[in-house]
Amino acid sequence: MGINTSGLTPGASLAIPASAAWETAASLGKFGRIRRGYLGIRSQPVELSATQQSQLGRSQATGLLLVGIENNSPAAAAGLIVGDILVSVAGQPVESHDQLLSYLAGDVIGKPIALEISHGGQRQTVTLTVGEQK
Repeated sequence: MGINTSGLTPGASLAIPASAAWETAASLGKFGRIRRGYLGIRSQPVELSATQQSQLGRSQATGLLLVGIENNSPAAAAGLIVGDILVSVAGQPVESHDQLLSYLAGDVIGKPIALEISHGGQRQTVTLTVGEQK
């Protein structure tokens, strides 16, 4: 079940999952706008080596290499640095920007979450409080 859209291109449409539509409606009803979580990072996908996957204890092809950390952001406050590789959020593997954005679209603003990172080749868990994207 979902909401069908049209107008992308002639003959092409997109279906928005009903669960996403309900979450959006709930956010609009509660806050009057769509709220998005914010970490204050810029990242790019990067392949994880066999050694890194072994350290994680799971098969995960990619993570997100942090290529920028904004000043005074939740990521900066948690001590994340350029070169860290984000591999999971709240215990859920993160292999792409879409997965990270999907997690941050939930009701996580102002809540502490655990991020699993590869820092200098070592697996670490860092907790930060999710900010709100302005």
